[in-house]
Amino acid sequence: MGAKTLKMRYWLKTIVLLVAMTAHFLGRTKWGIFTTTVALYSFTRWCTGLGTFSFAELVIWIDGQSESTKGLMASSALTVIGFIVAFQCATENWRDEMKAQRRLEAMKEIDSVYSKITRLVGSLQVWADTHLQLVEMMERGADVLEISRRMQFELRKSEDFKKNRDELTELHTQSFSLFGRYSVILMALNKGLERVDAVNDEVAKVVKCAAVWVPDIKLMDQDDYLTIYGRFMRKAELEQLSSCCAAALQFVSGTIGGLTGQMAGNLNELTVGTFINFMRHGRSLMEIGDSVRNRRKVEFDGLLKVKK
Repeated sequence: MGAKTLKMRYWLKTIVLLVAMTAHFLGRTKWGIFTTTVALYSFTRWCTGLGTFSFAELVIWIDGQSESTKGLMASSALTVIGFIVAFQCATENWRDEMKAQRRLEAMKEIDSVYSKITRLVGSLQVWADTHLQLVEMMERGADVLEISRRMQFELRKSEDFKKNRDELTELHTQSFSLFGRYSVILMALNKGLERVDAVNDEVAKVVKCAAVWVPDIKLMDQDDYLTIYGRFMRKAELEQLSSCCAAALQFVSGTIGGLTGQMAGNLNELTVGTFINFMRHGRSLMEIGDSVRNRRKVEFDGLLKVKK
């Protein structure tokens, strides 16, 4: 598919979206319905040729009615207006309540999924750091009995590592369903979709780096288990996994924490205490945000250099 065709499809979808948004505003919102009604009333004479009262003519016609008719018209108008106001207020309250409930549901589910992801990433980092220490001990020529003792203890945790890795892969796949299910809510936030997409990229890096050789306790049955371990347990892969996990932990926890905080902030009103605490801690929050943005910029620039 050529670039010209993609551009035409983009503009066509944009036009369709604008038409749909205009139709929704004119037919589904109170100010849109009011605008539509006034426009129809104003253009009735031009569209149908039938005469309609102007505002001045309507006032003159009402003034010419009897007192009893005026009273009936006033009471009817008050009844209709009161019903419309009451119905509109109830509808707005119900809509706001449903929006808040939906936002709260999204916040809880996003926080739950990514909290599990950070826990699993932390466990993978601990595993990588532990085996990295074993590899370094072998390179230094440390005591064989000490290495064997620690290796036997750590190899018993290999099944836990495999389970955590599989669970992380499953949660990473599940996070994309959150991305689609709550996309409307995320689009209402400042760069909500971009931040979730960046978090998923960080988790994908960890999943990719976690594809390492995982020895189990049966390795200890081999006579040359130290040789086998040193041959297949590569230091570079462990260092890469550890660094990926460390970067992901910082970025995922900070980004998702800020995102859920923003979602919860929309449910609360701005108070004097909030303003005072923001002035007190605003500088540190801005420094954290700047550090995250700078790190993402460095990674993006590095990716561009690799592509070039």
